[in-house]
Amino acid sequence: MTSVGVLSVRRRYWQCRCGAEGAYAVDPVIGLERRFSGVVQKHCCRLGADVSFAKVHEHMREMLGVRLAPETVRTLVESHGQAMAALQPKDPTTAGTFARAKGAAELAVDAGKVSTREHGWKDLKIAVISKREAGEPVTPDRWHEEDRLPEPTAAVSFGMIAASKVFRKTWVPSLKSLGVAALSEVHALGDGASWIWKSVDRVRPGCTATLDIYHASARVRACAQRIFGEGTKATRTAFERGRELLLKDGWACARGAPSC
Repeated sequence: MTSVGVLSVRRRYWQCRCGAEGAYAVDPVIGLERRFSGVVQKHCCRLGADVSFAKVHEHMREMLGVRLAPETVRTLVESHGQAMAALQPKDPTTAGTFARAKGAAELAVDAGKVSTREHGWKDLKIAVISKREAGEPVTPDRWHEEDRLPEPTAAVSFGMIAASKVFRKTWVPSLKSLGVAALSEVHALGDGASWIWKSVDRVRPGCTATLDIYHASARVRACAQRIFGEGTKATRTAFERGRELLLKDGWACARGAPSC
């Protein structure tokens, strides 16, 4: 199966007389190691990361005229995921590229809901290990400028459908495999979920941890709405003032500590 439709190819099958499993020797040369071309596999994986396998089936049919059953898409995408999970921890190219990248190491952690066939909706834990050079310091009124934060020089992501205490055990091996030896110097980023900060304290006590400003702002806005009502001028004023205090002086001031 290719991006231009089904192609029929005749080639010679080679097998040893000893009874060992044989192979079509020319397949790796012409890119037919599977029943699907590399382009078809790439599109299935890219789409499968965003939409359901049934939707991938529809998109592939409409965009490329390729007809793949949703179950075929599932087995194809999952096989690539399993191969990547086995390759990533020991891939020397990834480790070398990350080690040469400039900047300090960061670990960003989050979670989302995914529907599983066996157990319904489950938490998908996600981590991104990256390197980023420091940007120029700015005042609180400039925090939202798009160009103030340099882009990451390298990034490696991985995920797992598992409890937090299982997922956090993968952080240290992943960091070390990328050449990050001083774990206490890794900057941790996350939202307000308690499991993230508990995991950070267990894995890398004493490291710098930063609450994501967007999630923090959402909490400040929700608080202002509870007090002044939704969509009011007072709510907007309270939210902007709370966010300003949060950016300037931290959480203690944003929640109205006496020192503010």
